Amino acid sequence: MVFILPVFVLFITQQCVAEVTLPEPHIVMLGATGVGKSSLGNVLVGGPPECKEIEDPSEMVTQPLNCWFGVCHSATSCTKGTQYATGLFVGNGDSFTVIDTPGFGDSSGDDNILITQMVDSLKNQIKTANIFVLTMNGQSERFDTLIQQMLREVEALFGTTFWDHVIIEATHWSWDMDDVEDREEDAEAKWCASMNKEIQNHFLHVSQNFTCVFIDSWAKKGNHVNDPDEQAAFERETAILWQLTEGFGPFEFKTLEDILADLFECQEERDCLDGIIENELADLKKFTNEQTEALWIHVNTDDNLLEEHSGRLNAIEAKDTIQDSRLDSIEKKDTTQDSRLDSIETKDTTQDSRLDSIETKDLTQDSRLDSIETKDTTQDSRLDNMLPIGSIIAWAGKTKSKTELPQGWQNCDGTKILRGPMKDLLAPNLNNENRFLRGGSTDEDQAGGEDWTTQEAQIQTHTHVLHDPGHHHTYWHGKKTGDSGGGAADKASDDDDALSTTTEHTGISMKLNAKDIDCQPDSLTCAGNETRPKSMFVQYIIKICDQTC
Repeated sequence: MVFILPVFVLFITQQCVAEVTLPEPHIVMLGATGVGKSSLGNVLVGGPPECKEIEDPSEMVTQPLNCWFGVCHSATSCTKGTQYATGLFVGNGDSFTVIDTPGFGDSSGDDNILITQMVDSLKNQIKTANIFVLTMNGQSERFDTLIQQMLREVEALFGTTFWDHVIIEATHWSWDMDDVEDREEDAEAKWCASMNKEIQNHFLHVSQNFTCVFIDSWAKKGNHVNDPDEQAAFERETAILWQLTEGFGPFEFKTLEDILADLFECQEERDCLDGIIENELADLKKFTNEQTEALWIHVNTDDNLLEEHSGRLNAIEAKDTIQDSRLDSIEKKDTTQDSRLDSIETKDTTQDSRLDSIETKDLTQDSRLDSIETKDTTQDSRLDNMLPIGSIIAWAGKTKSKTELPQGWQNCDGTKILRGPMKDLLAPNLNNENRFLRGGSTDEDQAGGEDWTTQEAQIQTHTHVLHDPGHHHTYWHGKKTGDSGGGAADKASDDDDALSTTTEHTGISMKLNAKDIDCQPDSLTCAGNETRPKSMFVQYIIKICDQTC
């Protein structure tokens, strides 16, 4: 069986004087505005990290279930007074009290008032603290003057033994696996060492190294509660906080006035006979010495800070002089650049004017081109209409003309006509059969009258006349004279008789088939397997419809 311990939140003001016994141990959270004190306080008592701000902090109110300290997302602190809540540690541990102090450094600028009220509340209502959790933003290594001022006030009022009860908490330290992998190795140890060094540098009498815990309040919100890595880290870090808290004894919030009042009371009641006066005086002397030492440390620290600030101011002044010189140089350069820009702007204006003129001319040319294109389209339409459907013309072809077959035309290749008035007819096969065109009669009753009638090759019947008159030779018949046997020519004497030969025919004939005659380009006679004039191959196309078909 699980018992739920009711949790109450008290807003402490100077008017609240009711004595309340708070369960121990007491955990006091200190820190600047926005670092996550309130979120941490909520999860330490088992609630969600984010709760609504309580509108009236002057009354004791019971928050909704599992919700105690208000959380803001602005530069103004929601916690305007010191608040506390009692409950079970992380919702299931031992009873304890967690105290949420005001955030310092918010936009309202009332830090001094908040510090005074916080000290009064701690002394008069809380009375003791086991541990002070100094909350710092884990995403930063800054130790700003606001938290320094608060710590100096607490130290001045309650003594330097206050430091013996301090630990450091790094807020905004996610344990999501991706965030862990993004951080460098030993990031926690390095951050903790850096924060301890900052404290020791600003509080020279503090020499101890404070323990750091890394509790991620947002591990208890939304889908983060289902992440085993985040939950394991939350349990580990809160366990460290609880162990440290139990290890510290109670620190009593007593001021110098409180010690003197106890001494006077002791004297009046005669209880000092057993050495109480001596003990009180020793405590008073020790406290006074601590206060004096702390004040001198503060003075020395302030002197050191003044010297440091003086050196920094000198460096700033020197740097300021250099920057003035650089600014003068920049201003001169700026003046030169202004002049160049003016020149460029003037040139730009001229160019704009020229561009406007060019654009105007371009628009005029566009208008003229549109007019020409319109006229060209009209002419194309007129030319197309000039050729009736069925017209056959010669075309250089797709390869030579670098164009496609015009709309409404078809090759004369014997294929079926697909549209138009001649649909389903076969186009004349002029191209594949290498045919010429010739005129024909439109009268179908005359020979060759029907259109698209084809004719095969032929030679008209004709006659070639060859006349051979014949010929004869005359010679002399007589004696031979001077035949020396050496090959001398025969000569006839005057007395020899002249004789003649009989007329005979030569027997010459003419071939009618000249296919075997060789044909040369420059020859006047060429023979082949057809009779034709000189020609060139083209593609015949036929108009089958107009451009809209």
